[in-house]
Amino acid sequence: MKTTLSSVWIRVLCCLAILFNGSMLMAQFPETISVPSFTGKPVQSSVLKPGVRYKVTVSGTYSMWKWLPNIDSIGVDANYIYDVPRSEIDAMRWPEEQYIIYPLDTVISLPLPQWVGSETIFPPNNPIISILFPLYKFDFRKHMGFRIDGSPMLPRQSYNPNNIYSYVTVGLGKALTFQILDSVISVVSGRTLPAYLDNAGHLTVRIEQTQPDSIYVDECGDHFAIDSAKYMKLGLNIALLRNAFDPASKPYNLLKKGEFNKIGLLDRGIFYCADSMSCSSEVKGSLALSMVFDRSGSMLFDINQNTGEIRADAAKSAGIGFVNKLSDSNKLSIISFADAVSVDKDWSTKNANPTAINTINNIYSRVNGRTAFYAALIQAINRTKTQTTTKKAIIALTDGVNNIEPLDVKAVYNEISTSGTLPIYIVALGFDLTEPGMQAAIENMKEIAKRSNGKFFTVQDSAELIKVYDTLSTEVNSEECCTVYFNVSPCDSTKSDTVRTATVYYIDNGNVKTKDITYKTPCKKLLAGMRMRDIDPSQAAPQKPIHILKITNARQFALSVPQHAKGLITIELYDPNGMLIGEVYRNNHNAGKQELPLKFKGMEKGFYRAVIRVNGEMIHQLPMEVIQ
Repeated sequence: MKTTLSSVWIRVLCCLAILFNGSMLMAQFPETISVPSFTGKPVQSSVLKPGVRYKVTVSGTYSMWKWLPNIDSIGVDANYIYDVPRSEIDAMRWPEEQYIIYPLDTVISLPLPQWVGSETIFPPNNPIISILFPLYKFDFRKHMGFRIDGSPMLPRQSYNPNNIYSYVTVGLGKALTFQILDSVISVVSGRTLPAYLDNAGHLTVRIEQTQPDSIYVDECGDHFAIDSAKYMKLGLNIALLRNAFDPASKPYNLLKKGEFNKIGLLDRGIFYCADSMSCSSEVKGSLALSMVFDRSGSMLFDINQNTGEIRADAAKSAGIGFVNKLSDSNKLSIISFADAVSVDKDWSTKNANPTAINTINNIYSRVNGRTAFYAALIQAINRTKTQTTTKKAIIALTDGVNNIEPLDVKAVYNEISTSGTLPIYIVALGFDLTEPGMQAAIENMKEIAKRSNGKFFTVQDSAELIKVYDTLSTEVNSEECCTVYFNVSPCDSTKSDTVRTATVYYIDNGNVKTKDITYKTPCKKLLAGMRMRDIDPSQAAPQKPIHILKITNARQFALSVPQHAKGLITIELYDPNGMLIGEVYRNNHNAGKQELPLKFKGMEKGFYRAVIRVNGEMIHQLPMEVIQ
């Protein structure tokens, strides 16, 4: 007998199906997840929607030594092993921070706090230390610490005593997996064994979804300010990026569509509307760049037999030359690879510690191992695609065939498919096509560059390598930046108003985006003496200044030079971007009133800054506006 369900029950079942399926597919955020330290089992989040921006915050501590009376005060957090009980060190289950080997050799072991993604392995290849320390082998990157999707993917940050770390990611239509690893090396078998039974505590992960729009105010250059009698002319180098967090879409600068009339500035308690704007191709946008360097053992070989140039030396020289040309406002990450991949410089400017130059020098002081090229590219893609800048790019150098997992280039193709407009530029150094696998490797690299809208280069000598990096220096820079001008309050002669903090506002259909910015002013109150410094009039002792008496048509200065400041007087002229135009005056002077005629030709209308020096020391700077 054939049976049928009533229409009412069919509707009920359909509603239940929609309810339960919807709850799985459209998970509600924020979401809080507990990750235990004593099981080693992965814990999954709900599915993160494709293209949606999420903030992931990991907090808390756990202990690898359960028997301790207070597990909250000693142990590990999401990024660092920050404290170890003395009992563990005395029992040689954990090393001292350093060992003194007779007579004066010092072996650094694992100074705390120690990043859980570190590639440092202890004991080192030192026979004495190995004999003293036989019971444990520390390899954090492989066997210890908090993991996201199987890797120590939490961006490396400075140790936070509050044990809280955050990062921003973009959903890819799948869940995130969180896990805490712990293990020991068996002395008998040499195998890595799980070691969770003596752990206690957990970490807490909170995932929060941002607002549905993805407009972001980006600082894409150095700001500048020039004072005049009535107001200070402030130029902010910014971009108003739509789709800033969407890896499938190139960020678009709304300012280039004339949106500057919706930009406002709150400065010293006063709100200002934008006065004007320019989006010249001379103004470069902000850049997030991952540089990937090969440090495998073959980098110690010649580039080719004809030149005798060492590959590592050529890569180091070209890389340093390249970063020297980057803007101070660009964001840079440096990754290197051999048997494993290491993040040697996390996202920061080139001169932030560790500096880019020191990082590259350090990379090529430890050349050894095989070639994890694909793994390095995958990590660079994942780290770069979520950066909020006007342009993003990867430059990767390698000299050999990938021979570490993943071995299939399709793993890289899969990551490219999720990375949006992220070009990958690959430099193949010293490839010999007669060697096995080289031709196939080159074809794979060409395809990677093609799929990512990047470029592929083959290089056979150091001069050619430098030329390629010079080409890339122009290639990766962006033109998605604009200068927005405001007329703000002028300098206050009674205060040392050298640095101001203001807030940029963008208002559109009731939505408000803000960005705090800091800019330097030309408002320094400088006094002449044996040592020049900024002076607060309410605290400083009286001194004899060099008085600026007058400026005539921006062509002549009249100065009163006190006895203690006599000597060689020079005047330098700078443009609004801080670039030196030239020295417009140089002469020796005695004390007393002096007329200083300035000598320059072809000076265009606009704002400038003059710096006055006595015997090489800056004693005053002041703005100049040329109006004729």
